[in-house]
Amino acid sequence: MSVHLQNKSKHKFDHHLKHKQNFEVLIDAIREASLNVYPYIKIGSKEEPFESFTSRNYSVNWKFWETYSIFSYTSVINKDGKEYEIIRVDKLLYNDIKNHWPEFYENLNKWNEKIKVVGVESTEITNAIIENIYKQLDESNIKAINSPTEYIDKNQKSLQRHALAVYNFVMNTNINEWPNLYSNIGSSEITEPVKKIAENVKREKSAELKKFYGNVKPFLDTAEGLINDLKKLIYDESIKNNCEYIK
Repeated sequence: MSVHLQNKSKHKFDHHLKHKQNFEVLIDAIREASLNVYPYIKIGSKEEPFESFTSRNYSVNWKFWETYSIFSYTSVINKDGKEYEIIRVDKLLYNDIKNHWPEFYENLNKWNEKIKVVGVESTEITNAIIENIYKQLDESNIKAINSPTEYIDKNQKSLQRHALAVYNFVMNTNINEWPNLYSNIGSSEITEPVKKIAENVKREKSAELKKFYGNVKPFLDTAEGLINDLKKLIYDESIKNNCEYIK
């Protein structure tokens, strides 16, 4: 093999390695974007973050969505206790994806361009559903979680936990994703009223739920597909086509 071909082969290998490193960052960026679009996504087995999500003050942060994209992702890594490294999606490598994996680039780019629109829509939908949940809880006479002999205090955290339970039933969240809270409402004296409120919310907010399952849910499913594609590309040892960075 000539020296030129050897150098080109090395450049190609190094360039591919940089893409793989950027793919790792893209995976984290897509995950973060998905969480921003719809905060109620299971993270490990923790249920705690969801309680602050189902609060009365949940609202749309318009300025946040004006400029948001996967390029907004930033991670700070402590390298040695003294120096910090800021990790972001490399825009040059991102745009170069189209030279090597054009079909994937098209899918990724379409998804990225939808983030702002779907993010605002998802927030509006969620806000409307949560507002309706609290309205119905305020009008209800329901027993308190963990204290079935008492009624809920409408100004306390117990109301927030009821709102979260109702929300889970409204969105058909898998019980395995909220086991602690579900076990706390195991008594039929609590479960049935919570489910009844959830059914009322589903009826009153059917238009919002239709939008969620028609637009937001497919968007989140596509994100999972993109992440799986990126994982496959990371393990792929070949890089297709040349580009300006491979000489």
